[in-house]
Amino acid sequence: TLEGRNRIEFFRLFDVLDTVERQYNALETLYHTDDPNRTKEGRAARYGEQYRKAHDLLGKLSVEVATSLENLERKLLSDAEHQAGLNKPMTEGAQQEIRAALRAMPQSKRDATLRDAALNGDVGILKAVRESPTEFLYGGTTEPIESLVQQHIERAVPELRDELQAIEHAYSHLKLSVDGFVREADKMRDPVAEQRAQEQAEQIRQAEAALAAGDAGGGDDAA
Repeated sequence: TLEGRNRIEFFRLFDVLDTVERQYNALETLYHTDDPNRTKEGRAARYGEQYRKAHDLLGKLSVEVATSLENLERKLLSDAEHQAGLNKPMTEGAQQEIRAALRAMPQSKRDATLRDAALNGDVGILKAVRESPTEFLYGGTTEPIESLVQQHIERAVPELRDELQAIEHAYSHLKLSVDGFVREADKMRDPVAEQRAQEQAEQIRQAEAALAAGDAGGGDDAA
């Protein structure tokens, strides 16, 4: 679960989830509350305007939270690799010796050796294969090297899986909340009435412009 996660990235997520709820409640109030000073078209136009503002706001906040979670995930993975010893320096000569020894093995023995390296935390073997420019140098492996490296990391840093799952759940909560807002808030829109409101506003603008032009023309004649 996400409760109790003492990281600023999750606090930001909770703030956005609260904002989604507040924005939806406000829009729902606009939709259900009569306004004696507005026509049906005017109310629809007002709702549409506020909906677009809320939509833009939540879109911006969602991107910020998603970016924050992405950066957290990247940092956790980087820290885990360091804790697992995968950043320890290793000479090219030592790597070449390991690759040559692996290349000389039958495929089945090479696969078993790499699996054992992942299980036992033999970082030297894993690094030599992972950092090899080509599979030809060590003979290739049936199981992808990144899968073996991941197995080693999970054993060296057991809390990583839980942290990454929490981030995955955070992404899911964010998407469900924002998608739900868009789906339900959009149902309260009246696009036809909004369009009529725009047309009426344009007709009023043209009429007022004509009246203003007439006033100006009348003033010139009187002069």
